Amino acid sequence: MASVAAAAGIFSPLALLIACLILFLFRPILRELGSAIRMNGAIYSYLLQCSGKTMALVGAAAIFLDSVATASVSAATASAYLSGEFDGVLYGMKEAAVALAILFLLAVVGLFNLRGGSVLAASFTVVHLATMAILIVASVVALARHGSDTLHANWELRPHSGSEVAKAIFYGTCLAFLGVTGFETIPTYIENIKPSSYPLTLDVCIYTVLTLNAPLMLLVYALLPTADILSGGNILSLLAERVAGRWLRILVVVDCMLVIGGGGVLLGMVAMSSMLQRLAKDRVVPSTFLKTLPTGGAHWSILFFLFVAVILYASSGFNLATISSVFAVTFPSVLLLYSVSNLLLKFDRDRLPRDYRARLGVTVLAFIAMVAVLAGNIIPTPKILGLFLAYFIVVLACLVGLRSRVKLARIAMWLYDQNSTLQKWRYTKGWDSSIVRWMARLRKRPVCVWIYNLVEAILYVRRNEMTARIILLHAYENVNDIPTEMEANVKILDEAFPGITVDLIFVKGKFNPTLVEAASAKLEVPKSQMFMNTMGLSHGFSLSDYGGVRVANL
Repeated sequence: MASVAAAAGIFSPLALLIACLILFLFRPILRELGSAIRMNGAIYSYLLQCSGKTMALVGAAAIFLDSVATASVSAATASAYLSGEFDGVLYGMKEAAVALAILFLLAVVGLFNLRGGSVLAASFTVVHLATMAILIVASVVALARHGSDTLHANWELRPHSGSEVAKAIFYGTCLAFLGVTGFETIPTYIENIKPSSYPLTLDVCIYTVLTLNAPLMLLVYALLPTADILSGGNILSLLAERVAGRWLRILVVVDCMLVIGGGGVLLGMVAMSSMLQRLAKDRVVPSTFLKTLPTGGAHWSILFFLFVAVILYASSGFNLATISSVFAVTFPSVLLLYSVSNLLLKFDRDRLPRDYRARLGVTVLAFIAMVAVLAGNIIPTPKILGLFLAYFIVVLACLVGLRSRVKLARIAMWLYDQNSTLQKWRYTKGWDSSIVRWMARLRKRPVCVWIYNLVEAILYVRRNEMTARIILLHAYENVNDIPTEMEANVKILDEAFPGITVDLIFVKGKFNPTLVEAASAKLEVPKSQMFMNTMGLSHGFSLSDYGGVRVANL
């Protein structure tokens, strides 16, 4: 809130209100996306189903960076907050050490049970709502007792020219929008939410910030002078002590520690873990990330999350301002990609069954709003764009490299063949055989395609998957329905693509989720490695009923 107050001044309540109203634009967008493509992974899964793996990895990199930045900023903010509120309580420990301790502590919680961590985060939310309710009631009572003199005095300090007022509201809104984070991570674990509860979950997030943010800031300006607001202290704790004394200030500080330090880190951890598991199912990252402890914790995902969060925080010089600047671009970028995903869904996958549709005008308006928010955060300090791009490019390059392991192996093989020294040196002698075996191991896992356009299917798989075998599946109810030329065409394709083995299997039965499940079990091919055409509205099943089967970009 302090940064919003510094930018917007007395217009801060209006800026916070506008920021919350912008969030309403994404409610129908996320509802439509979640209804049509009910898969963990958020924009990665949406872009994967509506575009292809290359574009999907851009979304994965954005969610990846957003999750880690959210956790790092939350831990660093909680540490700075604790240091500022309780001078000396850290016993000489640096803020960075406390932030790292918070990350480690909550990673341990996640290792024991990540779902338990989600419950803990929900508990933090309940405590937060109760604390804020107490603060609002106490502030309203204090305002009734002392009158509106402070509000009038603060109002007199406002800018008077129309351009200055507009500038203050615009930049204040862009900064205020960063305070509604958390909303964008919900689709990363949508499979863990009941379909009927998903709209309610979105509503709770939106109406909570709408109910709290702007009214609290209005009470701040009604009861605290501008000098105190801009002093650098925590605004809400100052307000709490002013209206009810030290006890409420301590309660607000503890609450903010739980919500910022606890809830923010857990939220990022859950989102990151869900994303890594989705990527592992799609063979982008190693299947190691699918393993869990007996307690239910996805230990490799959590440990990797902790490692990356620490690296991100350390690379920023343990500087809260630096890491916050990365988040200032990451969060709006993620929401921007949600609007892009919705546009692709409407234009490329409009036949996918869904229970809800967002209006095209709302999606376009949300896209424009996020472009404006990004501009408002970048223009005052352009260097944050370069900082964001540096982190984003590194993350994206790692994901693209993992996806292109076979191509990288071929490059390594070529380099090895060109260097006679490596072939003779005892430490690298025989590496060519190891590289070949590794490539064969990566490509031996087949993919299945339930599709009719054979050539397009093979080309799509070649562009998006690391495999040397494609199994074409054709479901039929009557043998007379099988195209007579299909087997001959498959043999021609098998010869036309010498690097890929193309097999054809006929499956008796009507194409539906049960048949796909049976074929997946029989062939030992996960459903995330199966492809099909876009079903129509009359198909009778939704995409989520197929448990991760992907729609081919045909």
